[in-house]
Formats: sequence, C-alpha cells, structure tokens
Amino acid sequence: MKVKKSFIQSLVVTSGTVINAVLGLAFYILVAKKLGVEGFGQFSFVLGLGILVAELGDLGINAAIIKFGAGENFGKIISLATMARIIVFGIILGVLGGLGQLGAGGVAIGLLLAYFSTQSLLARQKYFWQAGANILGNSLRLVLLLVTSLPALTVFFLGTLGTFVMGLPNILGNIRKFSWDLGFAKEVWRFCLPTAGSYSLVSLSAKLDIPILYYFAGPAAVGLYSSVQKLTSVLAQIAGALDNVFAPKFAAKEKGAFREYLTLGIIGVIGIIGVIPLAGPLLSVAYGTKYLPAQTVLIIFLISYLPFFLSGPFLGKILYYYGKAKWFLGISIINSFISLMSLVVLGSLFKENGAAMALVITNTATLIMYVFVHSLLANKDC
Repeated sequence: MKVKKSFIQSLVVTSGTVINAVLGLAFYILVAKKLGVEGFGQFSFVLGLGILVAELGDLGINAAIIKFGAGENFGKIISLATMARIIVFGIILGVLGGLGQLGAGGVAIGLLLAYFSTQSLLARQKYFWQAGANILGNSLRLVLLLVTSLPALTVFFLGTLGTFVMGLPNILGNIRKFSWDLGFAKEVWRFCLPTAGSYSLVSLSAKLDIPILYYFAGPAAVGLYSSVQKLTSVLAQIAGALDNVFAPKFAAKEKGAFREYLTLGIIGVIGIIGVIPLAGPLLSVAYGTKYLPAQTVLIIFLISYLPFFLSGPFLGKILYYYGKAKWFLGISIINSFISLMSLVVLGSLFKENGAAMALVITNTATLIMYVFVHSLLANKDC
C-alpha cells in the first residue's frame, strides 16, 4: 500500500523535532541542575523575555515566507524579509540595550536569525535540511554547555547561530533575485500586518505566564513551572513541526491536507493521554526528586495540549488556505483577553498550578473559535 507523502514528510520532521526536543531538554535540565531552582527561574525570565521580543519583532514575516515562498515568489519574499530583519535588529539592540537587557536582546536576535533559515527551508519543503539545521544548533548548544564555562544565555545564542548558518546558502542563493515590486510588497504587508498582530498577541499572552507568576509567587514557583514548561516543550515542537509540514501544502491548496493533518492531531492527542499517568516518574528522571512538587503542574500542562494539537489543522487552513489573516487577528484578540484574565486570577490564587490551568482554558477556547470560523469559511467556499 502506498504511503501518503504528507505522512512521510510529517514523520521526517517529527523525528527531527523529537531529536531536537531531547537535545533541548538535556540543555535545560543541565542548566536547571547547575543554577538551582531560583537561578533557573531567573534564567527562564530573561530567556522568556528574549523569546517574547523575537516573536513580537517577527512582524508576520515567518508566516509570509511560507505563504508567498511556497510558489514562484520565493526570491522576492526572502529579499523583503532580509530588509525587515535588519531594521528590527537595530530596534532590538537600541531598546533592550537601553534597558540593560542585552542578554534578552541576544536571545531575540539569535532566534530571529534561526527562524529566518528554517522558514526559508520549509517554504521550499526541504524538510531533511530543516531538521538537520535545528539538530546542529541544539547539538552545538549542548556541547558548548558541557565543555565550556560560558554563561547559559551565551550558549543559547551560539546555538541559534549554528541553525542560521545551516540555512544561509538557501537564503543567499535567492536574495539576489530581488526586484522592487511594490505591488508584491503591498500584498505581503496586507497579509503580514494582521498576522503579525495576531502572533504578537498570542505570543504576548503566552509569555506573560512567567512574569505574572514571578510577581505573585516568586522565583521558586517560576522554577517549578518552567521545569514543566521545558519538559513538555517537545509537544509544542511536534505540533509546530506538523504545522511546518502542512502550512506550505495549505498555501498550495493541496487536496486532502486538512484531513491528513487532523488525523495526525488525533494520534497526538491519544499519545498525550497515554503519558499523563507517567507524570511523576518523568519529573523524577528528568530533574530529580526536588522537582516532584511540580507533578500536578505537569498533569495540567499535558491536558492543555489536547485542544492545542487539534487546533493546528483549523488554524492552518484559515490562515494559509483561505488567507484570512484578519479572522486570525480577531481570534487572537479574544484569546489574549481570556489568557490574561485567566493568568491573573488563577495565578494569584493557585500559583504555578493556576498558571497551568489558565493554559487549559485558553487552548480550549481557542480550539472552539478556530472550529467555528473554519466552518463558516468552509460553508462559503462551498
């Protein structure tokens, strides 16, 4: 029986993601053990700030590279993205440097460089190369942490540069194709601006958990919460890997992509349910018994990923197949409000457990909204 190409590509990207997740988790475990609970909480705060700045500074370019780079306009979108990235880098250095947060600025710039490479590879559906670029970056990060005495944030930055370098030939080979097509630029920014607003809101609401928890409960609670966040990050990466496989397929309007993506999402949900009873042993093996108080947080986190895995196919079709960036923006506004209110109320009452509960509420509400909007667009399409 012939195996579907999408499933093979999903297996390739997911396998690479799992390898990367293991390497990344090893990095965070070593940092957590080296710094202790409070030190790891401080590290997570600066890292989280850098990640937030990177996602806010993306300006929708990551999604645009997939949307427009899957066809004949790859050279144009790469050139436009290069100019946007250079401008953003200057702003990040100026603002965060002035605030005395150069560590977070380095994280942000490194991530934007890495994203630039991986998105350009995904747009051309070079899945093996994209997986290799991420593996190289994560391996470099882990090796540097083991054999040098460099600060953890510096090591993180150098790892992102490794990923960027792997994808650089793909970028340089197309950037010279740039032409001053103002019509194309306007089309890109009409897509980018609401998309950027959407991802910025989603990112802001998702990254506020640590600052809010830090305010209400202190660094120890953040350390416990962050340990679970890093441990379950493999699930977020797998979900992201599936999106990376299917986003260019939605953009190219390939038949059957939605059904295949949804099937994989359901398989992911079944797998997560099977992992829930193993929450305690997972924490003990990964971090040691001193992190066992985070067992309840881990269970709640796993539950929050059930609606998260099912949301991917609906968002992918709304954003890339239908190109409805404004619908995505509307959902993101509502999503951000729900997330913020849940974090403030539940985080203040139940600390790290409450912050995890807010994630369940937010992801469930988001899935409901995606399904509703998708049904509306599908009916109009008919």
